[in-house]
Amino acid sequence: MSDHTTTIRTATADDDKALTGLALIDRRRHPRDRALLAESDGDVVAAISLSSGAVFADPANPDAEAINSLRFRRYQILRQGGDVGLARALTRRLAPAV
Repeated sequence: MSDHTTTIRTATADDDKALTGLALIDRRRHPRDRALLAESDGDVVAAISLSSGAVFADPANPDAEAINSLRFRRYQILRQGGDVGLARALTRRLAPAV
């Protein structure tokens, strides 16, 4: 069992810097679509693109638990109701409650 807490959440505009940092470390392009983030003790350790499923993480120190959690949560979101649905519907499900 790990000694840190991992939180999965929707990326917001405030997370742009963290996503850019992960993309640079992982030598990939910054995800421009909606994404989920994995935070461990308040630090962003991985992200996943909701549309493509591309994972962004530090290749020298990947957090397998966080990556698996991101993939599973993406799967749950995409399979709600038994189908993938339109991107608009996915965005509505992920929109933060106001």
